Amino acid sequence: MKSDILKTFSGLFSLCLLLGISGTLTAAPLPRVDLQTSATVVPHQGSIRLTWTTSNVSRCEARGGWYGSREVNGGWNLNWLEHDQEYRLVCYGPGGSATDSVSVTIGNSDQGSTPTVPEEDDSAQDTGSQPPSGSQPWVNLQTSDDSVPVGGSIRLTWESQNVSSCQAGGAWYGQREVDGGWNLNYLSRTHSYNITCQGPAGQTTDSVTVYVGESVPGGSSGSGSDSGSGSDGGSGSDGGSGSDSGGVPSNQPTVSLSVSDALVNPGETTRLSWSSADASYCRATGGPWSGSRGTSGSESSSRIYSTTTYTIQCGNGDLSAISMATVSVREQMTVRWRVPTENTDGSRLTDLAGYRIYYGDTSRNYSDYVEIRNPQATQHSFPIPAGSYLVAMTSLDTEGNESVYSNEVRLSTQ
Repeated sequence: MKSDILKTFSGLFSLCLLLGISGTLTAAPLPRVDLQTSATVVPHQGSIRLTWTTSNVSRCEARGGWYGSREVNGGWNLNWLEHDQEYRLVCYGPGGSATDSVSVTIGNSDQGSTPTVPEEDDSAQDTGSQPPSGSQPWVNLQTSDDSVPVGGSIRLTWESQNVSSCQAGGAWYGQREVDGGWNLNYLSRTHSYNITCQGPAGQTTDSVTVYVGESVPGGSSGSGSDSGSGSDGGSGSDGGSGSDSGGVPSNQPTVSLSVSDALVNPGETTRLSWSSADASYCRATGGPWSGSRGTSGSESSSRIYSTTTYTIQCGNGDLSAISMATVSVREQMTVRWRVPTENTDGSRLTDLAGYRIYYGDTSRNYSDYVEIRNPQATQHSFPIPAGSYLVAMTSLDTEGNESVYSNEVRLSTQ
């Protein structure tokens, strides 16, 4: 049998996604996405605003240093940044998927200060003391005193709207209720405290600075003037867990979290490894990984079925650091076809041995293939990273000869 065995193969061939319906696939316009950042270099605990525009897409997902579903066009504020990060946005449409990314470095900004974040935002924060209209997330953090002596105490109180979870950061840490109070005792140094709350429309952050053993620059800021909330003993009975004592940590803690495999098949596991410096404790927070951990260690994750972000927070006294790692899951693609029955000369095909499914980014120059050694097969499923691919097939005879490519289609794993 000649290597160009299946003249009619392309006419009989159809491809579709898992659970799709076989049939003729028509070309769709390619999706496009453009992701921008307000700054590529920011100081420690600085802020950025990510904005993006797209075309020919129906949904978008944030990955890398941020996560979750996003509108097809919009903006997102990220505050209190502590580590270099890459932020990716993957958008899907009828013609496949498109990805754009930006990298942000924590260092000395050319401007020497935290970049100004525009206040207009339909999908994320900013707050202020007044609740927003509509569905925007909002949080307001207050301190009972913005200046205390060494060894003094404060009470932090906060309220929020349009959020489902809150996380403390800066000089305190851990999950918080969406409204509540928290006592901080035996303070030894000046620190900033922030709280970040997440809701369906995005996230928002508010912060306060408490000066220990020194005057507030420029006089009192008034952030602690809400004496009613500061004296609310009821919510303060959130007692032992809401109380922080502080020795004087010698240095700012650091922590690094890594994974052995950042891309896995559905149901597989990865190995989480972390190490810290100048930390007396570590805690895993969020998702399926939580609880106290040693200051360094390694362990296997549970089985992973969807993109998952793991977070570990390590600290010493009233200082802490956070590190995150994201694991993505390959998606299943199913290709379906009709079994060919004729050779190129019209004679009956009798020595068909199997098929190859080719896929990649470049037409007729594919980067990968899978081989099926069952001539009667009419479909095949295999794990593949999320994305959009050009797909074609060839057939194999019993002597190892390979046909020309079938017709080519573009498939997306959405």
